[in-house]
Amino acid sequence: MSYEWHVDYALQPNDKQDLQDLVDGKGEFETITDLYTRLRLLAQSVSDSNWNTDAKSWSKRETRPNVRGKVEIPCSYQKLTLRYHDHPQQTSYTQYIQTQMEAYATVGFVTPRLDKADITILPEHSCFLYIPFTLAEPYLSKDDVPFYVHENPVCKECVLRTPIVKSTSWKGAFRAALRHELATEDKDARLVALLGNAKGEEKAFRRGRLTFFPTFFNALEVEVINPHARETGAGKQPIHIEGVPQGAQGCFALLYTPLSPDSAQEPLPDWSQVLSDLDLVGRVAYTLLAETGFGAKAAAGMGRAAAEIPGAYLLAHHWLIVNPQLPAPPSSISPSKQFQPESAEFLDVTGVWPYYTTDQELEVHILGNKAKSRYKRERMAYREWLSAREQWDAWEKRCEQLRAEAQHDLLRLDLSQLDELNHLRAQVEEKI
Repeated sequence: MSYEWHVDYALQPNDKQDLQDLVDGKGEFETITDLYTRLRLLAQSVSDSNWNTDAKSWSKRETRPNVRGKVEIPCSYQKLTLRYHDHPQQTSYTQYIQTQMEAYATVGFVTPRLDKADITILPEHSCFLYIPFTLAEPYLSKDDVPFYVHENPVCKECVLRTPIVKSTSWKGAFRAALRHELATEDKDARLVALLGNAKGEEKAFRRGRLTFFPTFFNALEVEVINPHARETGAGKQPIHIEGVPQGAQGCFALLYTPLSPDSAQEPLPDWSQVLSDLDLVGRVAYTLLAETGFGAKAAAGMGRAAAEIPGAYLLAHHWLIVNPQLPAPPSSISPSKQFQPESAEFLDVTGVWPYYTTDQELEVHILGNKAKSRYKRERMAYREWLSAREQWDAWEKRCEQLRAEAQHDLLRLDLSQLDELNHLRAQVEEKI
């Protein structure tokens, strides 16, 4: 979207170049490489709409569309220009976000992605749900910074300054969706078991079984909302709201730990209770991401995710005991453990058939040409038995290895579509 954004600045005419240098990061502001810091400095120059001095009056001008994709800022008798782009992925702030996320990812500023090593140190039947998603509609929220270049900044992480959905925001939205799903109140035992007591509870306080993680988005732009007068049906004055654009990507992640419902002395929930909780979690997660949306203006369709979720998965600390698919045996009949000669003619004193490989050994141990011919026939049969026995032993070893690996495999369910969350329990039971 292209637009004009008019803001009043309390500047003298000769201050124009300083402000333009601040916007562009040039001149004496070249050392301020952090884009967000420049925005904060720029915000300190914004004047009040009713600011007056020396008979010079300042007032906000009406915002209107501009096909050139620029933002013009009148400053006394001067004009400054901030450039915005029709493609959010190419804006300066989006590039700033990508740089910040790459720089801080190694120190934990990223939505976690648990693997087998992580889940196995948690209590048995713990589950981790990871959903990378793409916004089908813009996401809006409200930050609480005291100074910004306009009145509606999106919520940002306090260190990275990248758009974020806080873990507490996810929990609040999930609680509201769960209340709607169960048609109940915060004191419902099922709701308390998953999310803990409601805010303000002082007696018998308990934490829930669900832990939420923040979501970091990779793009930012300014949305425009234009309220219409009911009398005329015409727009009054467009309002600029900073938000995360359609097509931006983020990750939703939650951890389920089967805590006891009332006290540490009680046993952990059994697998049937875990399956019941997973069924509820899946349906509510689908409602939140695909139907109701999250964040501000959700009732107007904002904050919904696209149907495709490539790379999503459910990982559970639950060992699968399955019968693996074994390879076919090398023969229909298992060869004997020991070689059985045609006769006992050549057995030694211990009853073992001797294996002579060279003619010199035959000359020493077997006398007579006829006896040597009979031994050679038995030796050929021995070599056939030995080859069959080696193949059978290798097959048995491979089967044993496959059975051992199958008994030590964790439950993992890969997801590709959001609507699969509605059938999470059925898919887990089928996997088992």
